[in-house]
Amino acid sequence: MTLVSAILFSPRMGIFSARMKSYHYIWSCLLLWATHSLSAVDTLYVNQPFSRIDLDGYMSLFIDPSGDRTIEELVSGQWDFTDTFSTNQQGRFPTTYWLKASILARDAIDTIWVASPGDKNNFITQPVDKMDVFLVNRHGTVIEHGRSGYFVPKSKKAFPYATFAAVVPLTLERDTAYVLYVRIQNLDTHHSPGLALELRNDNTGLPTPDHRNRALVLGPWGMFVIIGLYVLVLFVFVKDKAFLYFGICCLFYSIDLFGIYPDGGLFELFSEYPQYISAVWHSHFFVIPFMLLFGKAYVEIPGKFPRWSSYYKMVIMVAFAVATYYTIRNLWLPYTNRQPLVTITILMILPLSIPLLRSKWISARIFAAGFLSFFLGNMLGVILFRMGYDEYLWVWVVGQLGLLVIYAMGLGYRLMQSQKAKAEAEQIRQLNELKTRFFTNISHEFRTPLSLILGPLQKSMDQVPQTDLEDAKTIIPLESRNARVMKRNAERLRELIDQILDLAKIDQARMHVHLQKGPVIQFIKARIAEFEHLAHQKEIHLVTWMSDEKADTWFDPDKVEKILFNLLSNAMKFTPRHGEVRVEAAVKDGYLRVQVSDSGPGMGSGEAAQMFDRFFQANGHGLNGSGIGLALVKELVQLHQGHLSVQSQEGVGTSISWTIAIDRKLFPQEIIAQPKAGRISDHSPVIADLMEPVYAEQTIDPPLENESIVLVVEDHPELLEFIASILSSQHHVIRAKDGKEGIRFARDHMPDLVISDVMMPEVSGYQLCDALKNDEKTSHIPIILLTAKGSRADHMEGLGAGADDYLTKPFDVGQLVLKVDNIIATRQRLREKYKDVSWLTDDIKADSLDDRFLKEVRNLIDQNFSNEYYSVEELAGEMGYSRSQLFRKLKTLTGKSPLEWIRLTRLHHAKALLENKAATVSEVAYQVGYSNVSHFSKSFKKEFGISPGQI
Repeated sequence: MTLVSAILFSPRMGIFSARMKSYHYIWSCLLLWATHSLSAVDTLYVNQPFSRIDLDGYMSLFIDPSGDRTIEELVSGQWDFTDTFSTNQQGRFPTTYWLKASILARDAIDTIWVASPGDKNNFITQPVDKMDVFLVNRHGTVIEHGRSGYFVPKSKKAFPYATFAAVVPLTLERDTAYVLYVRIQNLDTHHSPGLALELRNDNTGLPTPDHRNRALVLGPWGMFVIIGLYVLVLFVFVKDKAFLYFGICCLFYSIDLFGIYPDGGLFELFSEYPQYISAVWHSHFFVIPFMLLFGKAYVEIPGKFPRWSSYYKMVIMVAFAVATYYTIRNLWLPYTNRQPLVTITILMILPLSIPLLRSKWISARIFAAGFLSFFLGNMLGVILFRMGYDEYLWVWVVGQLGLLVIYAMGLGYRLMQSQKAKAEAEQIRQLNELKTRFFTNISHEFRTPLSLILGPLQKSMDQVPQTDLEDAKTIIPLESRNARVMKRNAERLRELIDQILDLAKIDQARMHVHLQKGPVIQFIKARIAEFEHLAHQKEIHLVTWMSDEKADTWFDPDKVEKILFNLLSNAMKFTPRHGEVRVEAAVKDGYLRVQVSDSGPGMGSGEAAQMFDRFFQANGHGLNGSGIGLALVKELVQLHQGHLSVQSQEGVGTSISWTIAIDRKLFPQEIIAQPKAGRISDHSPVIADLMEPVYAEQTIDPPLENESIVLVVEDHPELLEFIASILSSQHHVIRAKDGKEGIRFARDHMPDLVISDVMMPEVSGYQLCDALKNDEKTSHIPIILLTAKGSRADHMEGLGAGADDYLTKPFDVGQLVLKVDNIIATRQRLREKYKDVSWLTDDIKADSLDDRFLKEVRNLIDQNFSNEYYSVEELAGEMGYSRSQLFRKLKTLTGKSPLEWIRLTRLHHAKALLENKAATVSEVAYQVGYSNVSHFSKSFKKEFGISPGQI
């Protein structure tokens, strides 16, 4: 329809109209007719009540390939518009399209929208990247200009609330003709230019994106974000690169989901910089290389699939190159989203997924299953989309969630396995520590008896000339006391070896029960009676209660004896003097129940629960052991078809109950060995030979004049006495039974030398050494550490604590004596340095605690020169020492008593004054504390060989 026909046959302007409009309206129509050729498209008449009008039939088109044409050039008529075009036509990128339409407003309209079109459901059908709308009046003047489109910054949009739809609002006056120019440019070569536009009334609403499946997308997006962040947090703790790569992979995938609906998500984040949205969105292609890196770390491709390793690395590099290419390219070519390279990269992974899926490793199968879910979801989604099925999105989402779930569960399984492996490694580490401690302690247990066997033997052999020793018939004298010590410690070694061998037999299932018929209660009474002498010796009250059961029972005497012996030995060991050990035994219903209780230090519930574990040793109870006796008890009780329990409370004591079967019917036939020949033997090892001896009380007498004092600290009584017997002929020996007592004795008696064991209860030899060397009162005392620990690291630890020497058990008696003599001789030579007080001047640097001590003594004496009555007691009090401590320390360091030091210091100061002619002889005498000049002169001449007046 031409402009003329539009006017004539218009329902409100035709010749048949009952009423005519104003001349102004007619004049506008004539102007429109004058400004358009007869071939122009129809003029659009707009009324107030309209809802939406498609502009397709009212617009003409001008294509601007360069994009340089301006609105002024087009309004001037320099370029021709064509009326014949398709709204879906495509041009070369980036082509600019100009659309023109004539509009005549019949009513005044405050707001009218020029918008990208929507379908019957009001959803956007053709997105527009950039759109400029110009409203030109009858004079050819642009009266309104608005911008919109996806790639227009939000602040520059005419209608900022439209994010995805291109929308520009206009105002039309009544009975006014306009020419509408629209400039459209799409930046994506794959999209149609969106030449279909429409007018919408402000009451109609705007076309909006299809949000029907938004929840379907945002749900997985949230899952990818949450799981990705969670996995990255886990990586911080587990340090497994598979967690790092999968976390990054999830976050990149969330970018893809976040950018599916451009009116939210990424668009809101980059609303002022929409040109970067495309590049950011395309960065989600990094999902593929990071998924491959995840597979490499998770499956351990190089180690498990060496044949595919090189190919796999090549695919990773290709994936990184493709993702980088698309991300960078979209910085200046937005939404260039043809993805053949991505498709090729995914297809390159497909051949590897088959051997992974068929491999024996579960990690490889998990990775292949996740990739196949990803691949099938994408491929089927694309196919269904191309075929026009709305269900394509469901298929795609299910595929992606399959990848997420499979890999997340795979990592969870890996984490569980890792934690299990760590727990096993920790268990092995703890077991190794227990074994190490066991072997350390058992070596100590072996070395101490060996020292007490070899030491007396060597001492006896040293009494015989070497030539006589070569004669096989030579009789070596051996004191009966030493013979008993050697026998007792040989028995102790045999007992330790037997316990270890018994545990080994149990582990190898080579130990059996040898049942014999007999009165078990009577047997137990006989065994307990053997401990009465030991209890009396240790002043322990041994209490027993036995049932009156006299019937014969079936039991293994050897097993029962070992159980009872170990438990009673342990109770005796931990019970202090005047304490109580109670044994109760009863027979009932084919079982023997025995309870052994003591009033020892007890232990916490945690230690009590572990006390029967192999190699376990309770700490802090003042005694050490091999850690196998109670473990053997547990194994023997279980072998005898029984069980045991323990109750212990710190400061109260410990009670161990054990129950064993004594009815032959209760034993499986396969574990019963043939009974040993003969009746039950009443013989058992002598308890005193197998128990550690009790410490003998000692009376500490004062040493003889010029007699050196040696303090021996050892927790084994016999070894302590043996060492003392070796040294007592040449030195005054003080004995200390543990490290705590050793520190106290060292401070009280100021010995010339300390010999200390390392492994002692409460205070070890290292702690003793550290305590004495860091105390000014005892820092001068040399220390020899004596221990079963013979490694270089142990020696370094001891020397680092300040020890002067180190000896390993079993030690050579002659070597010990020689070391003691050498150290004391060395200290004697050191006294030669300190005996002359003249070296202690103010400019001398005090490097050691001993130097600082002597310098402080000198300074205190200097400050009291004029005090004639300044005494040793005053000097000791100002130093923080007792008189005897000060005497011993000065005597040890310098060979001089405190009184001699006071006298010598005064005389040397007097000599310095006289040499400098500072005063007369009488004045100097008074200055250094001598009220009698004659006595001063005699003392001066005795010390320096000349009288004061001769200087």
